Amino acid sequence: MSANVGQLIAATKNPMYVPPRLPFYSVPQEAKDDFSLDLNSFTFINHGAFGGALRCSDHRAQSWRIHAEKQPLRFFDRLLFPHLVEASNRLGKFLNADISNLAIIQNGKCPRSSQQYSLRYF
Repeated sequence: MSANVGQLIAATKNPMYVPPRLPFYSVPQEAKDDFSLDLNSFTFINHGAFGGALRCSDHRAQSWRIHAEKQPLRFFDRLLFPHLVEASNRLGKFLNADISNLAIIQNGKCPRSSQQYSLRYF
């Protein structure tokens, strides 16, 4: 497996491409039990900026953190890119977009902040 993102992206177009296996797997619970929020007390839920994430998302994120902590250097140096490329590949297929035109970012404010802080102020 290559550490070059361009090569990994190109490999996804090969009909023989095999995505990296997840180091763990969990099946989500029923939809009504998926939120950590007390849904009986809420009439409005925002888009998630302040919490309220799905339990399955929290569990998956925790699984990734535990997996990364087992061997951090190996994870960040060898394992992370193939999984990020596969996530981009799946998102690109869902959006019918070329994955070389996609970027995975922390949140919607990151691109704006990057652009804003790259400007020179006199």
